[in-house]
Amino acid sequence: METALPKRDTRNILPRSATRRKCIIDGCSEYRRSHGYCEFHFGRWKRTGDPLGEVRAKAPSGAGIEFIKQSIAESTADECIVWPFCKSKRQGYGVARHKGKNIPAHRLALILATGGDQPDLLAAHGPCNNRACINTHPDHGLSWKTSAENAQDTFRDGTARVGEKSYRAKLTEDQVMKIRLDARAHRLIARDYDISSSHVCSIKRRACWKHIA
Repeated sequence: METALPKRDTRNILPRSATRRKCIIDGCSEYRRSHGYCEFHFGRWKRTGDPLGEVRAKAPSGAGIEFIKQSIAESTADECIVWPFCKSKRQGYGVARHKGKNIPAHRLALILATGGDQPDLLAAHGPCNNRACINTHPDHGLSWKTSAENAQDTFRDGTARVGEKSYRAKLTEDQVMKIRLDARAHRLIARDYDISSSHVCSIKRRACWKHIA
């Protein structure tokens, strides 16, 4: 005769919603998505650099092209020329309208400044690392580069999207170090940091966050 397994006692197990943390913005009651922000404030931070920043309006018809042409004529090596209109929600680049299509504003600026597009190359920023910058002055840094050259520049400048700099990151480097030193069960650690047990396992096996010793 088979022995029935005892039922699991779930009386002291909190629902996931009770262990999730709220957005770090004062007065916001939404749950965190990444970097301590909820979905709304995280998207605003990615788009403007400020979770409470104001979203720019779209450029009036023809205004973007005129602004780029003026910036090319007045560009110097010293300062960024920041795109004042709409920026992409995900990456923060300026967005211009050209020949019926949306195009990154810095790429359009480089096309107009150099006299033609380079479909196989990236319009890469220089040391300013300002994604909204459209300064095409040769000494400011905006230029055509391959993907490999652009990747090398990100590591050189310390702007590579790895670790907590990644938009997908839910943890900081300090939290990762604490998780690796925590000897508790994975499910308990996962609950404290609002991540999955498999994520905890990957961190401890160094399958992710490899750049942290």
